[in-house]
Amino acid sequence: MVNLSDFGREKPFSGVIFDFNGTLFWDTAEHDKSWGLCMQKYGVTVTPEMMFKQFHGKPNDLIIRELLGKETPETVIQEIITEKERIYQEVCLQRTMQLAPGAEELLDFLKENSVPFTVATSAPAENIEFYFQHLNIGRWFQWEKIVYFDGKTPGKPNPEFYQRAMWMIACSAEETVIFEDAPSGILAAENAGCRNIVRVDSENVKNSPFSYPVIRDFGEVNREIFTK
Repeated sequence: MVNLSDFGREKPFSGVIFDFNGTLFWDTAEHDKSWGLCMQKYGVTVTPEMMFKQFHGKPNDLIIRELLGKETPETVIQEIITEKERIYQEVCLQRTMQLAPGAEELLDFLKENSVPFTVATSAPAENIEFYFQHLNIGRWFQWEKIVYFDGKTPGKPNPEFYQRAMWMIACSAEETVIFEDAPSGILAAENAGCRNIVRVDSENVKNSPFSYPVIRDFGEVNREIFTK
């Protein structure tokens, strides 16, 4: 159980920010599969291990430039992104789409207790639309308050995603707890000045370099860590 003592504090948090992919929605296998299928055309082999260590949490254009080179034409990048997300959505629809264990209950609690919260994700707009449609996340989130990759914001581990999200919920880094799974996302949270991080271990990661509290179910989060 994650408690306030895990953060060395007594005062509850005033706001919450969630990463989405691999955190609220455990879709890492679907992303990895879609990247593998998409990059075959370019003679690039993509493994889950490579994705976790180098790319999880980063925006698509940055991943493509690292795989194919920084000089990859923008037209090629956009073609790959379109194809990758088409494959990803098809793969997702082949399974039962649902949020991570315990996530709905936690989101209900936060909403019922008027604790401000939002999402900061590297997902593009077309996937946010997809999640609103197939995961019914409009029950908890307002589109205009979700921080997603719009082609302008530098990708994680740049701090801007989380800085913008903190502004959205009007909470400082000290007042905010962040839920993240990917190394680049955790670094982004740290770079935004936040050390109140819960690592969501959706992939059973062994020997993580991070010492933050770890959960496999959002039911493991003591509700007393939030201002009520």
